[in-house]
Amino acid sequence: MKEQLRFWACHRNEPPPDGFIGLADVRRAAHWHELEGLAQEYAIPDDYVPPQTFLRDFAQNVLRRRTGCLVLSGSPGIGKSTFISHLYKGFQAKNLPAVRYHYSLGTNHHTSGFRLDHLRAAESLMHDLARDHPQALGPLLNENPRPEDLHKWLAACGEYYAGEGKTLTVLVDGLDHVWRERRSLLELTRLLEYLLPPPEGVMLVFAIQPVDNDQLTPILLRHAPRDHWVRLPQLDQPAVEQWARKHVHDFPSQAEQMQSAVFIGRLAFAIQRKGHGHPLHLRYTLKAILERNLAFTEEAIAALPGCPHEGITAYYKELWHAIPEQSRAIMHLLAATHFPWPSQSIIACLDPRHEHIARIRDDVRQVAHLLVHDDLGLRPFHSSLFAFVTQLPEHQDYRNPHLHKALLWLQKEAPDYWRWAYTWKVEDALGNDAPLNQGPNRQWVVEALAARRPSRDIISLLHSSMEGALRHGDLPRLVELGLLHDYGTEACEYHHGIRAQLLYTQLKLEDDPYLPTWLLADMDDLTDGELVLIAEHALTQGDVEVFNRCGDTVAARLRNDCQHLAVGSYPSWQQRHMPQLALAAMSDDVQLVPHMLDFAVANREHGISQEILSLYCEHLRAQCNIDHLRALRALPCCG
Repeated sequence: MKEQLRFWACHRNEPPPDGFIGLADVRRAAHWHELEGLAQEYAIPDDYVPPQTFLRDFAQNVLRRRTGCLVLSGSPGIGKSTFISHLYKGFQAKNLPAVRYHYSLGTNHHTSGFRLDHLRAAESLMHDLARDHPQALGPLLNENPRPEDLHKWLAACGEYYAGEGKTLTVLVDGLDHVWRERRSLLELTRLLEYLLPPPEGVMLVFAIQPVDNDQLTPILLRHAPRDHWVRLPQLDQPAVEQWARKHVHDFPSQAEQMQSAVFIGRLAFAIQRKGHGHPLHLRYTLKAILERNLAFTEEAIAALPGCPHEGITAYYKELWHAIPEQSRAIMHLLAATHFPWPSQSIIACLDPRHEHIARIRDDVRQVAHLLVHDDLGLRPFHSSLFAFVTQLPEHQDYRNPHLHKALLWLQKEAPDYWRWAYTWKVEDALGNDAPLNQGPNRQWVVEALAARRPSRDIISLLHSSMEGALRHGDLPRLVELGLLHDYGTEACEYHHGIRAQLLYTQLKLEDDPYLPTWLLADMDDLTDGELVLIAEHALTQGDVEVFNRCGDTVAARLRNDCQHLAVGSYPSWQQRHMPQLALAAMSDDVQLVPHMLDFAVANREHGISQEILSLYCEHLRAQCNIDHLRALRALPCCG
């Protein structure tokens, strides 16, 4: 702290932004641990319909018990994570205290090793407790926080809310992901040791697939025996009918039919009979009809594969016999490589001479309803799809030949990012682990950080290399990789400002044309400042869609107070709102001008209205946004 004080005294505007020393600055100087949360915004589809009666009964059961532990189980694709997210938002809307932790945010997010680590999970829960329930923590907020204190924090919150006649609900979703990703129960056990037994006034809710006992930690079974687990049901016909009404506008050619309650009822009955209300089957059925340009009719539904009561795996089995062999081969390729494929790259991999382009396009179309085409390419809509494909007896016959083809594509034609991220892993899958074990070194980590590679990939490759060193019993190499792993984690997680400074140059140089693409594929890894830089770059490229995505994300973070800012850091209003002002200045929507003025006026009592307008004008001037400057000048308060 003495060294930091000397530095502050000798340098103008240190600590930033204005040289005023705040409590957060003193804590950082004393190496006070700053809690940093992980993103928990699990996307709820626009057409989501929960099982209403079950939702009401389950919520009442949680709130009525005051203290305890409940396990919600369900087959793959039944909607456990969506249900948990919907339940959490319902508690928020009713001002009922709750925090949550998702081990996975779905297939559109790459499950990072960070999320599986028990210390990061505990810290994220504590971050959200400090952000949303500071009054319940009381004097604990004045102590240097450690993840090991999670149980003590929960006990304090439980006691506080019990005194108000309420219950703090802690929702932990996706426990089965830990075993599936790590093949170890150690991280899950350690987190549950922080949570269990539940303190007075705290209700723990865990969501999990009904896995075997050897994939479950004993502490969970001790506090929540399997015969007390609650199973999430499929949707009944009224719920399916409600879901069908949400898709009326997807079929404009049937506009008149889709307005008929009788017609919607018949569709719902046909879907319910075919899929028994399985949510994932509803999605697949709709996408198949849309992809094939079919009318939404009972006949079209009847012609598609069904989903018996056994679950989504039965649907996959029926579909597997209905699609052509070449489509199955494509699914084997995607399952074997386990990374997103740009659609043109599948053709380049399977047909290097481009002799069968039309056929491969048609083969992809046959299974397109099972996939999502996002920024990085084709990926499964749900992880249960690859789980089904990899368990097929014939998958081993396809696996190695397809991996060899993928390796050839990665080495010769793949964009730089794909080559860097996946070549070593494919070689390792083929039995050659030398590149993965020997490749990562200090120079590799520095270059990866300088090129702004995704933190999830840097850490994942280092982790895989460490596992190889363990298998070979190479202790010196393991120690070296462990230090690099810690260095990479520190750089990716705690130096957001430095990475943001580098990004401007990286975008301008355009050494990697796919840089914005793979950055936007994991927006939770981006700070607000980085989103502003990407938005500005998108405007220079004429990409309005990306600009709007960045703006929407910044606005959502501001509403949910989930920026890359540590709890207790007391960020200035500039840190919170500068991205909002910068993006508004870039926009060509003149309607934003009065909104910015309203924002300034609303902060008169804080004495910062003039500074807000001054900074907004500076951004408008930097963007040469003359129309907005004139519009602002014409408004009454600015006259």
